[in-house]
This record gives sequence, C-alpha cells and structure tokens, in this order.
Amino acid sequence: MIVTAVTHNDRPHVVARTAINHPHADEVSVVMGSGAYADFPRTVELAFFKGGKWVTYEMDELAKYCDKTPDFPVYARVPLLDFAKFLQSWTENDDE
Repeated sequence: MIVTAVTHNDRPHVVARTAINHPHADEVSVVMGSGAYADFPRTVELAFFKGGKWVTYEMDELAKYCDKTPDFPVYARVPLLDFAKFLQSWTENDDE
C-alpha cells in the first residue's frame, strides 16, 4: 500500500493506493479527507486502475456510488463499511 498526504483546496487529504484482485482492476485509490467526494471518517472516494491506467468500466459492486465524469468514473462518498466489504471480497488473503 502506498500512502501520501496532500492538500487540495486548503483541505488535507490522505491518498492510499493498494492492490486488489478484481477482474476489472488491479489497484484501488482511496481518498480520505473532507472534500467533494470524501467525508472521512464516514465516507471515502474511490477510483480504480488496471495496468496503471484508469478503469472506465463501472464496478457493479459500487455502482450506486459512481459519479461518471466525462472521462472516467469516480466512486463518491462510499461508506467505509461498503468499502471494507469490497476489499474483503477482492484482496488476497495471506492466511489462505
């Protein structure tokens, strides 16, 4: 997992990227902080990547949070519990 701290519009954010094992994406970017698409600790903003490129396919599991911009979908205000369930389903478990 790669974690960076950034400031956007004078608001602090933490951006984390981690590997996932999803058929349409191999990495998820998570933005945590008060902003247009995230209101941490209640919600986070998500975006997905495959092979280093932005995924334009809408992820069915999170479709109700999808905010389609002209170029790519962003998953806005995803509740932490829903994100945790998604990660549990699509990350490799070293214990298995």
